[in-house]
Amino acid sequence: MFRAVYEVVLRGFSEELECLSRLYNALTLRGTCIGSQTMFICSNRNNTVIKVTPHSTRLAQDVQLYSVAQPLTVAIVVEGSSAVDIIDAASVIYSTVKSCGLSIKLLSD
Repeated sequence: MFRAVYEVVLRGFSEELECLSRLYNALTLRGTCIGSQTMFICSNRNNTVIKVTPHSTRLAQDVQLYSVAQPLTVAIVVEGSSAVDIIDAASVIYSTVKSCGLSIKLLSD
């Protein structure tokens, strides 16, 4: 089994959420997706599974002194039995997210 993991940090702007909708639509063209705007799972024709899930990050801070808006971190996990299919799906994900102007980082897993 092959796997790639991306991390995207959203600050909560509506344009950023629209980008996740674009990603959902781009992946739907290649297969089937179910879920909501910020959390969904897709399977493409080549049996590659793509999971998009939010993860909250906790900042070490004294909340009593001040409050800081915490960004939303979205993990995008691509899993499948073929390295070529993983790279194909990862390319679609990367280009879609970058075209929105968001920062996307490939994690070492």
